[in-house]
Amino acid sequence: MMPHSGLSSINIKAYENVEDLTLFDNTDEINRYRVERLTAVSEPVTFIENQFSAELPFVALDVGSGSSCLLYALSKRGFLSRGVGIDSSPARHHFAEEWKIQAGYTEIDNILGDIRSSNFALNQFNICTVLDNTLAYLFDKNNSHPSKIVDKISGTLVGNGILLIEVSVIPSIIAECIKNGSVTKTKKNKKSDRFKSTIYNYHWDEARELMKVQSRYQYRESGDIIDKLEFFKVYNANDMKDLIAPNFEFAGIWSDFSGKEYIQGKSEKMIIAGRKRI
Repeated sequence: MMPHSGLSSINIKAYENVEDLTLFDNTDEINRYRVERLTAVSEPVTFIENQFSAELPFVALDVGSGSSCLLYALSKRGFLSRGVGIDSSPARHHFAEEWKIQAGYTEIDNILGDIRSSNFALNQFNICTVLDNTLAYLFDKNNSHPSKIVDKISGTLVGNGILLIEVSVIPSIIAECIKNGSVTKTKKNKKSDRFKSTIYNYHWDEARELMKVQSRYQYRESGDIIDKLEFFKVYNANDMKDLIAPNFEFAGIWSDFSGKEYIQGKSEKMIIAGRKRI
């Protein structure tokens, strides 16, 4: 198997062409996709409002922002004073910028880059989100990348500022992999999705606590196939608490954005919050 640093590079490559505007057939398809993305983040937005209303309006940093749909959804709800999204994919950055211009999200800046080498001013944001398993995709042999990211984020936040992380922990799939060697799941997508179906094949590396995922997407209209390969680190609750502890006071843990209690070994996702030490 490849070294950790090589696997992290594979993850970045896997998302290079996600939300590439040239892959959409027409403007209507782009607009439908935008609506779907806003709908997909409605639960996280409501969660953020309910848990952290004292910080409203937010000055927010979203790491791994993709299309910046989370920031746009916060803006549409009137929760955002200023927002910055950073993502390393040129295609996703371009998608976010075109959406921003057309919708008039003037209080939001989209940055093409890597949080680890960014030069944000200190003490400017009151919340930072790292959702959609982003942190779990960025790792190296010594697992130093996540701690570097957390350190960098800490510097950008004001005292008592919020760090909110979402990662996949998928104990049910890990258990199936241990039993059967691998797991295959097929997802039939909504009719509005340009992909008719997606097949996921999971392989678990228990020694390194890494999940390998091979995905196959089939276009609805043409039937063409796109294959994607990615790896991510699987954390437990203590791992995440230890990761944020040098910079942040633990502020809560949940199993999803409905606010359900996190149960180790049963919850499929983990959402953890910390507040920057003053």
